[in-house]
Amino acid sequence: MLETVKKLIDMLTNAKFSQILEKASIKAYALGLHTGAADVTLTPPLEPDIDAIAAIGIRTHTLSASTLARAKGDLAFNADKLYREMNAAVEAGMSEREALTQIEKRFRNLFTDSFKEWELERLVRDQVLVAVKEGRRDAWQEGGAKYRQWKIHLDKKTAEDSKRMNGQIAKIDVPYIDPKTGDKYMIPHIRPNDRCFEIPLFELPKHTMKGGLMYAE
Repeated sequence: MLETVKKLIDMLTNAKFSQILEKASIKAYALGLHTGAADVTLTPPLEPDIDAIAAIGIRTHTLSASTLARAKGDLAFNADKLYREMNAAVEAGMSEREALTQIEKRFRNLFTDSFKEWELERLVRDQVLVAVKEGRRDAWQEGGAKYRQWKIHLDKKTAEDSKRMNGQIAKIDVPYIDPKTGDKYMIPHIRPNDRCFEIPLFELPKHTMKGGLMYAE
């Protein structure tokens, strides 16, 4: 029983989720390539770069392992306890089938508690959006764009760090830089109700320099 539980933990918390996330991210990257090509009137449609696909695979597997490690540890730590509880239930007169059903229910609850649904949803959403934006940027570069500009939809919910980045220009393959923190971003922020986006630039527009960074309207 204990070994079965541990195998189930490995199956649920490792390969399957990583495969799903990687597949979704690769599809999103291809979508980004398609929309990016349309942005710069690039034809025929681009094929996903093998290096970009490899990078997506590495990133999604790494993030999956990191995000799920805590839940996997919680489940593994409790596996022995659940196993002992099942044995105690059998010794108390409960049939093994009844005990197993009871423990299975406990295990499912533990699994649900360890994997916060919103955490997994956020991981998938963020990585899909990242892949779309990466694909779009790669298509811009292939289509001749030399620069890109960070833009925002300004309203009451726009974050202060997004406001700082608004209008910043970066070379197509160089990260944006937060003028306050020095943090670097290859793509605009990925957040719920996202208010940041970017546009391709084929030449450097009239701009001003702020702290060594380029900004334009």
